[in-house]
Amino acid sequence: MQTIGELATVEVRTMTAPSVEEAVSTPTVVLDSSGEAWKVIVGGIGYPAVVLARGTLLTDVSANQALLRTVVRTVPGVVVVDDGRVAGFVPREQLIDLLVMGGRVRNDLGSDPLLHGEPRTVSGAVRVRCRTCRTINSYDFYLPGDEKPCEQGHPLDPDLD
Repeated sequence: MQTIGELATVEVRTMTAPSVEEAVSTPTVVLDSSGEAWKVIVGGIGYPAVVLARGTLLTDVSANQALLRTVVRTVPGVVVVDDGRVAGFVPREQLIDLLVMGGRVRNDLGSDPLLHGEPRTVSGAVRVRCRTCRTINSYDFYLPGDEKPCEQGHPLDPDLD
C-alpha cells in the first residue's frame, strides 16, 4: 500500500521566522521553538499546516472526508513528517489527482492499482497557531473564517499572516 511519504518529492524549506520574500519561490514550513510545524507559506501567503506522518497510508487519507475538504479548499499541500521532523511536502494538485479521482493511485509504471485495505482514522492533522496565546491547535477540519475554539478556551485568532 502506498504512503504519503512516497509522494513527498517537493523540496521544502523550514524556518522559525521567515520573511515573505524568502518564502515566495519555495514552499516554506514555519516551525515553533520546539520544531512543530504550524504554518506553510507558498507564494508569500500563509496557510494552516496539514501535517501527516511519512507512514500514513493513502487509504487512510482518502477515507477522511474532513481532511480532504481542508486540503482541497484551504491549503496548498501536505507537510510530511518523519519522527517529528519535516521530511517533505506534497502539493495539493498531486493529492487531488491521486485521491479524489475515483480513489485510484497512479504509480510510476502507469498502472492504476486501487487503494485497498481498511482505512484508519487520521485526526488532528490541521495545525493552526493562535495569534492571541501562540498555542498550536490541532483540528480535523479547518477553513479560513471558521469560528473554532483555541485549546486554551478562548476563540481562535488564526495566525496566518
